[in-house]
Amino acid sequence: MMTISTTINKAIEVAKLHNINVLEISTGWSQVEQVAHMSSPANEELLNTIAALPSLRKWVSSPTPHNMSEIGFTDDEYVVAIVFPS
Repeated sequence: MMTISTTINKAIEVAKLHNINVLEISTGWSQVEQVAHMSSPANEELLNTIAALPSLRKWVSSPTPHNMSEIGFTDDEYVVAIVFPS
């Protein structure tokens, strides 16, 4: 599964090297075109590797009663994100 962002696609490939796979790529969000939901949390090494990719913005969301906390990166040019449970 691939997205419209080459940088997010690189992040997906790096995650696969850490045995973390894409669960789904969702669409229809109000502020992003696509979100790649990953199967497992990312370790610090993986997060640092992805953070070094060009044009990605890192973010962290706190847990809510309906959602787990997440760590993600967004490619603002293509409005595509990759999200790891944390």
